[in-house]
Amino acid sequence: MDLSSYGSDFIETPNLDRLAAEGMRFTDGYAAAPLCSLTRASIQTGLAPARIGMTEHIRGHPPVQDWMQVIPPKSVQGLDTSYLILPELFEQPAYTTAHLGKWHLGGGPSLPQAQGYDFSFAGNWAGLPRSFFYPFFDPGVMQDIKDYSAEGDYLTDVLTDRAIDYLRAHRDTNFFMHLAYYSPHVPIEAKEEWVRYYREKRAPAPDSLLPNVHYAAMVSSIDENVGRIMAALDS
Repeated sequence: MDLSSYGSDFIETPNLDRLAAEGMRFTDGYAAAPLCSLTRASIQTGLAPARIGMTEHIRGHPPVQDWMQVIPPKSVQGLDTSYLILPELFEQPAYTTAHLGKWHLGGGPSLPQAQGYDFSFAGNWAGLPRSFFYPFFDPGVMQDIKDYSAEGDYLTDVLTDRAIDYLRAHRDTNFFMHLAYYSPHVPIEAKEEWVRYYREKRAPAPDSLLPNVHYAAMVSSIDENVGRIMAALDS
């Protein structure tokens, strides 16, 4: 449990806890799947992954490779446009819709823009960044976020910066914004100020007895940025 609102006594998440206190906590249920792409497909479509032919996460290479010890199950490699997904539920032109951040539901015809989102930023077939620090992705991948950021920038912060820009640009219109942070995910990399904070909080306990400080720092960066989004909405 990463959030204090769900029982964590180490990682501090005051902004996410505020959402939990003011909204609805999901405490009972089951996961559509224990993998990334499948869960994202369920969130977008409202369907169980098996119903759309997705049985494992979408890979950045052909699904069967010589080095694999087990042949993976048959699975689609992208979300088909025939399914009704979240942005299509908002009547146009009354609403404008945006996706920012991790997509991982395929490229080409499966990308957010082809699926009904009016605006998309930093979302394509990639399931993880090369680094959470600039330039984030390999050359030629996700150029939009590289054009919006600079040396030393942290991915979670940049996504929030762009989301706030979007909110301000649409403050007088109805909007639906889907913001999906890449964190927490490998590579486990965090901003030094949060790592230092949790390292000091953990001392003098041995490493084996408490959570990874870098992971904790990644979660707190998300919380910090959720607070920024909430402040932008309140303003």
